[in-house]
Amino acid sequence: MNTTMNKRAQMFYNTIQAPVLQEHLSPYQVVNTELQRLETSYRDSLAKCGQNLPNNINEDYSRGKVRDFLDMAKRATQDTSELENRIIATLNDCLQREGNSNEARKDLGVALQALRSFVRKQMFYEPQAENSDDEMASKRAKAEKTTLLEHITRSNDDDVYEYCDAFYKEIIRESRIVVRQHIGHYLIRLCDKISDNFNLTELYDANTDNVYLPSPIETSDIVLPDRLMLLAEEMAENVHEIWAATRLEQGWSYGTERNDALKQHPCLVPYDQLPESEKEYDRNTSIETLKFIIAKGWRIVK
Repeated sequence: MNTTMNKRAQMFYNTIQAPVLQEHLSPYQVVNTELQRLETSYRDSLAKCGQNLPNNINEDYSRGKVRDFLDMAKRATQDTSELENRIIATLNDCLQREGNSNEARKDLGVALQALRSFVRKQMFYEPQAENSDDEMASKRAKAEKTTLLEHITRSNDDDVYEYCDAFYKEIIRESRIVVRQHIGHYLIRLCDKISDNFNLTELYDANTDNVYLPSPIETSDIVLPDRLMLLAEEMAENVHEIWAATRLEQGWSYGTERNDALKQHPCLVPYDQLPESEKEYDRNTSIETLKFIIAKGWRIVK
């Protein structure tokens, strides 16, 4: 049977996760900031692409960059005793305020279990590459066009840009994977340390998988291009149309206030008449759906 985290367990969860993953100087964010800088530099490089591939567009450069970020993640989690002591001290204060009760300690166990589940589902997740090996080889062949005749008869700029774009994106993807996995392993080790520190093993089996924690696929790193943002708006309107049609079929009608007994709802109006807050709800659903498709390695073309 699944259990959900109560308010206290959620507080324990955030106390452990935020200093490792979310705070500005957390191990993950320190490395992620460098990844974002690399993405920016790659965008600048793409803007300067000409007819010839840059000299560094090769496997050695790619492997070296990914290795650099793995090393960076290792350094970020190497000397973390101060961080870990701060987390444990905060958890200890919280438990003391709760009288160190078995219920509070069990909630800490639930939070640790939820964190392990988060790591398995989110940080060990490997998004698919946008291009297969064969597709990358084909793009490179088009970009190289080394014969004089090919340069004379056809502009090479677009092919070089397309390959460089795919090459840089693959470096970022692989770098994010190794960083997340390394810091994910660190977070699991930290959970084990906390469990041992508070003697939770006998009280609560933190290794069982019976806590439900919503874990949507990580999409925060995906930025939709303008054409897909337009599609997201069309999707949002269609989501509303489907919802409204279903409600009407169920006997609902428009009402200035929601009344479940009378089956009246104020949102049974055309999409352009909805309050912005309601549009935003449908819009976010559509945007996250498109991001999910991209995160799974699919491409959206018209």
